[in-house]
Amino acid sequence: MGKFKKVAAVLAIMLFLLPAGVSYAQPQDVAGHWAEELILEWLDKGWAKCCEDGSFNPDAEITRGEFMALTNRVFEFTDSATVNFSDLAEDHRYGEDIARAVAAGYISGFADGTVRPDKPISRIEAAVILAKIAGLPSSEDPTILDRFTDKDGIPAWGRGLAGAVVATGLLQSYEDGSFRPEEHLTRAEAIALLNNAPDVMAEYTTKNGYLGIVQSVAESGSVKKLVIYYVLGEDFTEGIVTFHLPPGITAAASRDMVVISDTSGRYETIILEPLHIAKGGQEVHVAGITAPEEGGVMLLLAEQKIPEPGYHNISVIADADGAAGPKAPSADEVFETAELFSRMPPGYEGILQVSPVSARSGSKENLTLTYTLGDDFKRGWIEFNLPAEIVATPGQDKVMLGGIEKLLTAAEISNEGEKVLLTGITGKKGDTVALALVNKLIPEPGPYFFKVRADADGEGAAKPATLGAGREFMAFFAYSEID
Repeated sequence: MGKFKKVAAVLAIMLFLLPAGVSYAQPQDVAGHWAEELILEWLDKGWAKCCEDGSFNPDAEITRGEFMALTNRVFEFTDSATVNFSDLAEDHRYGEDIARAVAAGYISGFADGTVRPDKPISRIEAAVILAKIAGLPSSEDPTILDRFTDKDGIPAWGRGLAGAVVATGLLQSYEDGSFRPEEHLTRAEAIALLNNAPDVMAEYTTKNGYLGIVQSVAESGSVKKLVIYYVLGEDFTEGIVTFHLPPGITAAASRDMVVISDTSGRYETIILEPLHIAKGGQEVHVAGITAPEEGGVMLLLAEQKIPEPGYHNISVIADADGAAGPKAPSADEVFETAELFSRMPPGYEGILQVSPVSARSGSKENLTLTYTLGDDFKRGWIEFNLPAEIVATPGQDKVMLGGIEKLLTAAEISNEGEKVLLTGITGKKGDTVALALVNKLIPEPGPYFFKVRADADGEGAAKPATLGAGREFMAFFAYSEID
């Protein structure tokens, strides 16, 4: 029985055990409403609550916090995670529900560190949440959204997952054929959407398992042991798990190991041999795995030098039976990814930063790249490298050094605006050089990376700046404000 059907069964038993004659006060403002019967049913079950004045306000917009509360009750999410969102007070009425949403994996917050619990939730945000709960893969069918008259208005960041939810039948068009992705859900609409979600999604829920890293953030250049774990999404019988490691992280025979465990605490340790390793140590292949759902396969890597700053993808491909054909009811192979984030050491000089750290796709923003000198510069040079989607413009964008601001010239810009080279730089260690990019159109959600190369005296390797002439400092910038 799937987890959503188990929830439904438990709730059915609970309702059966309620003593006869129990009645609930009915709000007067739902009489005759299109969702009256459903709202009263949810009130009886305790999944929804009336307002303090006894009304229900079915057509009022529902906030992100309340939507999480309803979602947690329907899917019976009870585990909590530690959260630290900048706009979430300790005593917020939905604080515990947000902690449960994070633990369940369907909420992670925005790039600016907020979770916005009191903001109304949109249809597209709700669709993405349901897709995450069910583990639905992003739809690759370009025609799935053609049924909507406003398909071109569905934002790129949510198109794939919205298409996946539409394919289940949970989300329908309005009478005029529109999807209205940015329209806010009402309390009644939220209940209608969530009411059938467990049963419908149980038929589509993938069993991908979960890939994670015990220490997913580490300092660039440090030496660390890495523990990468994959929690099985279904029973494995002679199954296969293949880990794919990023450049700079490698596995070695006779040194590293794999631990296979079940849910009772029993485990098997395998010391890696050459037959387990491919592609120069960046692929680890383990076959013959027999373990129950929620068992684990853990890859333990001895001391690794953490690569340059940025996000480094680790992925896993798993097959529960090791056979070529599908193993009902799940797809034959599953694919999961996790990210190792390499950061500059604390107090380290020679750092590139981007401000703001995020922006909404399609908006126009002023961006500032700030490079902190890692050495005393005497007629040195600094080269900014920009993504192709955001380029420098002569006579519009500016550079600032030592309180002096000047417009960029065409001679300082090359590679169709992707490269800005500043020469003759003189300044003290810790001084900053800022590149101001003015009124730039924000592209589709990232991540995007800005880079800088620098040399303190302009003489190549004679006196390299901090990490060496030509060495790139990297700054990560995500153009997305959606979970």
